[in-house]
Amino acid sequence: MSKDPVKAEADRKKMSETLKKVKGTPQARKKQSNAMKKYYEDPEARKKTSETLKKVKGTPQARKKQSDAMKKYFEDPEARKKTSETLKKVKGTPQARKKQSDAMKKYFEDPETRKKRSEVLKKSQGTPEARQKYSEVHKKRYVDQQWYGSVKYYDGPQYCEKWTNELKERVRAWFDHCCIECGAPQNGMKLSVHHVWYNKKACCDDTPRSLVPLCSSCHIKTNVNRDYWSNHFQEIIDTYYGGRCWMSREEFSEFKKKKL
Repeated sequence: MSKDPVKAEADRKKMSETLKKVKGTPQARKKQSNAMKKYYEDPEARKKTSETLKKVKGTPQARKKQSDAMKKYFEDPEARKKTSETLKKVKGTPQARKKQSDAMKKYFEDPETRKKRSEVLKKSQGTPEARQKYSEVHKKRYVDQQWYGSVKYYDGPQYCEKWTNELKERVRAWFDHCCIECGAPQNGMKLSVHHVWYNKKACCDDTPRSLVPLCSSCHIKTNVNRDYWSNHFQEIIDTYYGGRCWMSREEFSEFKKKKL
């Protein structure tokens, strides 16, 4: 592709139109789907693909290269903005979400599909070794309180120094260890503590210091329509919790004594 921005844009447009002609029809998608199913039903084909991917992406050097490229990409505000706008167009409309929801429901309503998926997950994640590896990776990420997703959006700490595990526990306790959106109780995995106004330094500056506990399912929803969710959660805090969203240290100490 040309390095000239104008030519590059023309190349992308031409490529897009070509792909739409080749792959954009229901017949073309059906043909491609059948070909892929046939391909992946062949154990030898799957094995060959797996070995190729291991060579291309499975080395520490390859993973490091990919990681550096993604970090560089997401450190660019313009790149993040462009990605966000694209996702909003593709997935952010009610029609798109409805279509995706219907597709997933149809997919998981098939007992054979659920069984097949379960068996695959058991093989890849169900062994003690796999669970241990998964646990170590996540512990390594969360030991650093400054970790935020897979990228840092600006230099320095991503959270203020008051963002501690104790504060998060006081937030969860204030809301009785239940998701503020759906009411699901904390069970096994701790509820996420969400910054209502999306400012990770809210506890250290003069912006609203609103925090709420969310289950993983509800937390994912807050990635789109941020203005809606911010106002929604703030209204709940103001209306039902007197504007408060965490226990004081004294209240939390008494709360723990009662639990014992």
